[in-house]
Amino acid sequence: RAMADGAGGEGRASHGMDPKDFRHTGLRLEWGHAHAPDGFEVFSLAVSPDGTAVCAGGACPADPGCARVWVWLLGEEDAMSEETMTRRVDRARSGARASTAADVAASNIARRAHVLRAEGAVAALSVAIAGDVVVSGMADGSVWAWNLRDGTLRWGGRECDPHPALAKLPRRRRRDRNPFAAFVGRVDPGGFEPRQVRFLIAPPPPPETCFDPPAARLVVGSVGGHAVFPVWDAGTGEPPTGESNHSNEPGGRGSREDARGWHAEPAASYARDDPWRGDGRDGDRIAPHVASSRDGRVLYATSLDAKEVRAWRIRGGDDVGTNGAFAFGDNGAATRAWTSERLAVRGLRLAGLTSLPRTRGRSRGDGGDTAGVGELVATCRAPMVDGTCYATPDAPIKVVLIDAEDGATVRRFELEGVTACNRFIDCGSLAGGGGGTLLFLAHRDGSVWIHAARSGGQIAALHAHSTWAGTSGHHRLLPACVATVGDGEFLWAATTDGQCVHRYQVGPPRTWTRASHGRFPAAFRRLVKELVTSVHVRNARGLSGGAGSAGAVLMSAGPGLR
Repeated sequence: RAMADGAGGEGRASHGMDPKDFRHTGLRLEWGHAHAPDGFEVFSLAVSPDGTAVCAGGACPADPGCARVWVWLLGEEDAMSEETMTRRVDRARSGARASTAADVAASNIARRAHVLRAEGAVAALSVAIAGDVVVSGMADGSVWAWNLRDGTLRWGGRECDPHPALAKLPRRRRRDRNPFAAFVGRVDPGGFEPRQVRFLIAPPPPPETCFDPPAARLVVGSVGGHAVFPVWDAGTGEPPTGESNHSNEPGGRGSREDARGWHAEPAASYARDDPWRGDGRDGDRIAPHVASSRDGRVLYATSLDAKEVRAWRIRGGDDVGTNGAFAFGDNGAATRAWTSERLAVRGLRLAGLTSLPRTRGRSRGDGGDTAGVGELVATCRAPMVDGTCYATPDAPIKVVLIDAEDGATVRRFELEGVTACNRFIDCGSLAGGGGGTLLFLAHRDGSVWIHAARSGGQIAALHAHSTWAGTSGHHRLLPACVATVGDGEFLWAATTDGQCVHRYQVGPPRTWTRASHGRFPAAFRRLVKELVTSVHVRNARGLSGGAGSAGAVLMSAGPGLR
């Protein structure tokens, strides 16, 4: 944070990283080729909020009809016992030592903990990690959830009842129905038609205090071909009711505040956008992209025609009605917060969505400034290959920044180096980092470009071409997966047939310790080395500031730092 603030919050220096500081960490999560028994094709990627677990959802060509989700835990060796592994991960997540979870997430040792199987689900199209639960949306329309620690099924499955918001959707003509659901016999004549959940996100829970009970962890999905965003409670699989978690009696369920002053934030059970009366050519291939605010209370989504961005409040927050009830619609429907202006014209579409914290404030009506307050929503605008999120090769890609408070357009700029690359860029992989100063975009071959989030200038390119398998044939239009944790230190990337997940370093550690010193940018390490050297010289001359000074702390950590 000090490096970003000292640089004025703009440009390359605002994140404290030089181009050479963006690098591959050497960690690869690998599996067999497409025709091997352990072959795997990746369609989705997710990382836990603390960075200690990675999940990849997809299918196994050697076992058609069975979806798979692979789970890796970092900092654990294969020879380690289950008891030792659970104890170390629990300690890292308990917060007993602030740097423990960060040290585990930065480890170059990863253990494949589970291979989660969903019989008859065909393929895992989306995956998300909400606390200790792994949730995945399948090609046949089912949703499955497993416990992250032991890999047991928690809720969901083919026989589970659908989300109420999806069960009410009208049946379509036979040619437009889900072919994977028909293949496995999940289409009930005259009944529920399964719809694919193409994207899943796990919004962060609101900050906990000593007076508030912990809020439920939510999982929000995006259904292809429909402007419906179902919400599940990750722990139970049930949709939130849109009411408080307490009763109407003092100290019971349903009231905003109980006898002790505790209150719980209710959550919406779904969000519903306006249907789009298009020509139907894309059908279920179009799925609105989704992202959440940094506090988890607002859901951002592109419209079904991929021309606008809209926001819904999915957690109660401070929006309370006159009778003390939270302002949700019928059956717990989320209320729309704002709608942006029309951002794309004919021939252009929006794809990819991410939230960025503000690095510079905006002027207020009273003449003041809101520096560091609020956030922006970023999305890509470009001509797309039909039915995909890939921008047409050599076509310009513009990034649109939207004010997350009222939906007003803040800025539009073109990404540098795109019009002459003649490469397929997956706009749906858009992710942010660097404290709101960086944007990441993945290519079909697995390389990742890093751009400045305020100007579009290209800062660096990450690639490991020697280890990526070819992406030709029917894989040429499948997604390139990218996963990050907020403004985290690492970025994970994979392609469908790349045979591995790569980890790159894209930011500095949050805390400076002897263990994390080597992961800081080169410029920061040089400054620390100069500071330690000056402290040693000062102490050698008898000018030490005392045992309690900062010099004494650097003396204890100084030897061996490079």
